[in-house]
Amino acid sequence: MTQSSFSSAIATLGIDLGKNSFHLVGQDERGAIVLRLKLSRTQLTQRLANIPPCLIGMEACAGAWPGLVPRQESTGDRTIRGRISKRGNTYLRTLFVQAAHIVLVRRPHGARLGLWPWIETAGRRLHRNMLVIALANKLARIAWAVLAQGHAYQPRSASHAM
Repeated sequence: MTQSSFSSAIATLGIDLGKNSFHLVGQDERGAIVLRLKLSRTQLTQRLANIPPCLIGMEACAGAWPGLVPRQESTGDRTIRGRISKRGNTYLRTLFVQAAHIVLVRRPHGARLGLWPWIETAGRRLHRNMLVIALANKLARIAWAVLAQGHAYQPRSASHAM
C-alpha cells in the first residue's frame, strides 16, 4: 500500500508520547492495524498535517506526573526499573509522600477498610521508604480516580481490596 492509501484508511490513531520520538499506530474502521511509525518530534507535526480527520488517542500516565514511579528503560522485551524518577510536580509529590507517611502512622478508618490489606502485603516485601513511595503512588491514583469519576472516595471492604 502507498503512503497516501495508509492515511486514507486510518479511522483511529494512537500516539505514544516520548521525549524525542513518538510511536504512531493507525487502525482502520474494523480495528485492523494499517500504520506503524516511529517519528521524531519535527516529523510528527508534518505527518499529522497529512492525515485526514480521525480519532486520535494519546498516552496518558497518572503515575508518571508527580514523579512517584521508578525510572524505566525499555528495549524490546526487556524492562529495567531504576530509582524513583522524582520528575514532575515536586510540591504535589511531597504532599502525596506526606499523606502516605500519615496513613502508615495513624491508620485512618478509610485506610483500614480498603488500603490496609494492600499495605500489609506490600510491607512484607518492601523497605519502609519504598513502601511510602508505593503508597503515595497508590494515593495519587485513588485521587485521580475520585476526580475523574466525580464521586466521593468509597473504600472497599478488606475482602475486595486485593
